[in-house]
Amino acid sequence: MYKFSVEPICESKAKLFRWQKSKKFFVGEKYTVSFKGKNIGDKDFPGGKFTFNINYSDGRPVSIWGEIKAVRAGQEWSTEPWKTDALSKDYALFTGEITANDGNPVELCDKNGQARSREKAFGSIFIQTYADVYSYYALIVSAFSLVALVILSILQFFK
Repeated sequence: MYKFSVEPICESKAKLFRWQKSKKFFVGEKYTVSFKGKNIGDKDFPGGKFTFNINYSDGRPVSIWGEIKAVRAGQEWSTEPWKTDALSKDYALFTGEITANDGNPVELCDKNGQARSREKAFGSIFIQTYADVYSYYALIVSAFSLVALVILSILQFFK
């Protein structure tokens, strides 16, 4: 049996207020995802194929597949980045499987070494809407305005 740790590497392409690049993920905005892994088993991997899925909170999946070249025990590997859209609010879970060219089973683990089945996520991202973030900023501005009004009222009282 081969054993791999796998981790998704995601980069948001979203912009807040149309000009400020954001590290947050927003519904409907593009982001890139690549996968980084390491052969944490004691056997050299002969090469094979992977299928990774991005499962959104509304049930819609996105599948990414490709090939992995031979990987020695303890060696790292990575995939090319893919562009995709954040399809729904809340979260996206990364699941998948790797099959070896020689037919031996492959166990996937998260970056902490915890074994994951095909259905269990080895990574995730949190996805927001622009309305959530703009509401948060509006709340902050309102709180500062309220504090300023309270200070002015107190100063008026002592005048």
